[in-house]
Amino acid sequence: MNRKFDWKEQGLDRARFEALTKLLRLRHQGQVEPPTQFEDDGEQDDDAQGPDEMDCSSVKASPPTDLEAGRLRRRFLDRLAELIADQKGGRHVAATAMSVAPDRVKVTVAKNDKFRATDMEFLERVQSLLRQIATSTHDGGSKDALWAELRYQQDLDTPSRHAQPVPPALDSELGNLCVLVFGHHPSTASRNDALVTRAHAVYKMFSSGDFEDLDIPAGASLRTALGYLGRPRTSFHALVAAAEKLEGFANIEITALAERKADGARAKKAASAASEPWSVARIFRQLGQPLTDGQVQSLLGSNGKKAKWTRAKVCQEFDKLRSPTWEVHAEMKLLQHCIVAAPSGERMVPYFGCSKRSCFLCWSFLDIFQGFKTRGCHGKLYNLWGLPGFEGCGPEEMSKIVDTVRALEALLTTEILQGTAGALPLAKESTIGPSSTHTTMPTYERPGLTDTVLRYLDNQRLDALFQATERGTEDVAEDTATVSSVDKEIETSTETHGGHCGNLDCEKRTTRRCSRCHGGWYCSLSCEEADIYSHKFVCSRGAITTADILQRDCYADNLPEDPQVREDFGFTRCRNKTEESHLCGLYQGIFKVFDVTAAEMHSWRMEGILTGKIIETFSAYPEGSRGGYYPWFLRNRHVLDESHRVVRDEDDPELHVQRMIANARPYLSPSDQSTPVECLIPWAKQNCFIFLAVLLSSAHPPPTMPNLDLWYDFGFAVCPSPQSESSLANFYTQLLFGNRPIRDYYASLGSTHFMPADFPTCSFEQFWKAWEAGTLMDLFDTYGNHDGRAAYGESIDFQFPDLREFLSYPGGAERDQRFPRPSVWRLRQFLAVEGANVLSLAPSISRAAIEYGFDAGLNARTRLDLHAFYKRIFLQGVRTAEVDWALRVGRLHEMADQWYGEPVNERVRAVLRAVSEARRTVSGDVEDGSSGEHDTRDMSRIQYECDEGEGSDEEGFYPALEHLGGEDEITGREQSEPLGNETRGWCTIQ
Repeated sequence: MNRKFDWKEQGLDRARFEALTKLLRLRHQGQVEPPTQFEDDGEQDDDAQGPDEMDCSSVKASPPTDLEAGRLRRRFLDRLAELIADQKGGRHVAATAMSVAPDRVKVTVAKNDKFRATDMEFLERVQSLLRQIATSTHDGGSKDALWAELRYQQDLDTPSRHAQPVPPALDSELGNLCVLVFGHHPSTASRNDALVTRAHAVYKMFSSGDFEDLDIPAGASLRTALGYLGRPRTSFHALVAAAEKLEGFANIEITALAERKADGARAKKAASAASEPWSVARIFRQLGQPLTDGQVQSLLGSNGKKAKWTRAKVCQEFDKLRSPTWEVHAEMKLLQHCIVAAPSGERMVPYFGCSKRSCFLCWSFLDIFQGFKTRGCHGKLYNLWGLPGFEGCGPEEMSKIVDTVRALEALLTTEILQGTAGALPLAKESTIGPSSTHTTMPTYERPGLTDTVLRYLDNQRLDALFQATERGTEDVAEDTATVSSVDKEIETSTETHGGHCGNLDCEKRTTRRCSRCHGGWYCSLSCEEADIYSHKFVCSRGAITTADILQRDCYADNLPEDPQVREDFGFTRCRNKTEESHLCGLYQGIFKVFDVTAAEMHSWRMEGILTGKIIETFSAYPEGSRGGYYPWFLRNRHVLDESHRVVRDEDDPELHVQRMIANARPYLSPSDQSTPVECLIPWAKQNCFIFLAVLLSSAHPPPTMPNLDLWYDFGFAVCPSPQSESSLANFYTQLLFGNRPIRDYYASLGSTHFMPADFPTCSFEQFWKAWEAGTLMDLFDTYGNHDGRAAYGESIDFQFPDLREFLSYPGGAERDQRFPRPSVWRLRQFLAVEGANVLSLAPSISRAAIEYGFDAGLNARTRLDLHAFYKRIFLQGVRTAEVDWALRVGRLHEMADQWYGEPVNERVRAVLRAVSEARRTVSGDVEDGSSGEHDTRDMSRIQYECDEGEGSDEEGFYPALEHLGGEDEITGREQSEPLGNETRGWCTIQ
């Protein structure tokens, strides 16, 4: 019988250990000690050696010394871990271990999260190329192939250009970098190659001090971004040097440490089997300390902090850290592998490579257990830290693990009791980066807030290169005052007014608030628990699981978009959106009809019994009451098999587009059915046909597409939200196809019971001619009302009151030259593009955004506030024509409060005031002025120089459409812009 680590059997107490970590986590946000670093961290060594030395082909003639071999192995392990962790965030942290024998090398890779299929393929290719480099006597192209592999693996987030005066040498290098970012390249590969090489060179040539001397708020962060961008070059040198100099690389074997289902389920089982969580009072008794305000402040507070810890505060914050699951970090997974599966006859290298510095608990455990080291420790502690099962360990190893846990618990106790005189600064976890607060986000904790913060961090990169309004002590004081006022309002708000109970089945008036967050109104604890689904995403009641997010999406009737939700619950193993819809329908039945909770769903997945439990749940009901999705699931159980690989339609974009076009060709006239799409004339016919093909594939166009502007052309700019975009797409679908998509959908389920009758539809010939003439709404009026009753025609005007006006503008290749729409519509397109900035979008979109205040020089905070302001007013129903009028007459700042429903903040008001003043300055007669897409304004305070305007790299099959679109598409477009051949893409479409 295999032994495994069990807290109770070993005489330990998991609840006590967890209470110690939670208490220490509260002190200085878990920063237990200053960061430490391995004495010869490979990052510095890589920079110390030049590429010529590391790429030298004669190194095999002189074997490295033991000291040099150790350093090469450590650098190799760290660099390989960084390459696997090609995305930022704690979920993507990777670790590596190496065992060596005279004739072979084995490397094991672990991740905090699951490995992607692309990770496995990447490791296989790197393994093969390293073997070739190790065995070749000359460079036969293997190094070039390895370099190509690394530059494709890295997710390049390119910094933008600068606008501040900088030292001449650095200015020149940054200028060269800008040319690479915004210039034309023969291919993405050549662009990445040049960009990575140049970024790596700038990072090495100039110190942090040079960048801090820049007269911009984020100079040091700019060097950080360049270091991350140039990381593939550093990794390339380290991997090549190890392959050429170290023995055994001719037979190197790189293995990804797959997470066993037993390990995945263990955290949940252990949590349920653990004793009752310890309270603050109990842990203080264990420590022999009185639970008084003074003693709490002594253990958790610091002399330099004004905020005081009290007994009530520590109890409240302590309870917030409760979680049903633990996390096993990559380093601990590797340790288990080394203990249980270490190959005999091979020597383990006593060093684990890591993509980031290790946490306090991992670093301490590895050091106590066997003296294993990593590249360093950032000194922070995480209370969700857990141990693997160590299943298969011998008695001696298990005894050593138990002793290590006891020693670690004693260390935690000592750390708590000794207290600290002053707060420790938060240390960076990343080996490249100013602080972990820039890269590490809490997983599934208040996703809306997380998305906002992530957008803020993305926009910070722009601040590093543009003149931004510095945030001085007044802004910091304002932030602190705001947070304090909110906390005070929550704690001291009078309960005399109250509100309606948040449980929709109750809705009694109450003065009782949520017992956890003191936010929402709930008349009782039972109502509070009944509304856990909707309230938990804004409540501090604990970590949010992927099952919670899935449940939210199911109730909102949305296909999940969160990558981890899609992976955990099988959506990534569906071939297309139709199958994803079937799977979502299955989960909707589980949540809505069978009343399965998200906690139960999460438990089933963690224990590896999700498929069996779904079948068990449906089987408890008569066959006729199981719905149509369950039989489909029985035929497609592979979607929940994590080892199953499926070829999705979008995996081969060109083939998918060919299928789309082939499915849509019957709608063309017989004379056009054999004509290549790019040869369809006039251009309006071509554009409408591509739109029809997209609709027929059960999709609708995104806000940006290479060479196409379908989202704008067909009126999706009138939609205030993604959900309303789906509604508009459904109207188009009914106009062109009637009930055919519904019949096809039920046929794909294998159903023959529900086949709705068809109703009249317009022909494609009618459709494209009406769009070209600006009479498309006449078709909706005609075909949206049939058999003497209203079908869907009347509801269009109700849902989209601006659509009729928008579609009244004629289409065609020269439509924007002859009949320009107000630029406010392009503003709405700008708002719909995720992470949009004025440097990366088409000139027409960027000009409109700048017209409404999104100047490239805005700091990230103001840019986010302005974005939120415009999004909110359109969601609240402010008419587009009203916003256009306010811009033309210079009254945006005067109308802002009325539109917003409350006073806007001063940052937004200042921008709107500047826009209005600039408008009044350049417009001789504001009442007669017009705001069109091709207006050119010499705006003194809001300027933008449009270069080539690169296209958006949309995922999926849309880039494969870029070859579509004939010459008519280009004629007459953007004539006010000097365009080169390289701008034939998005920039030419308005």
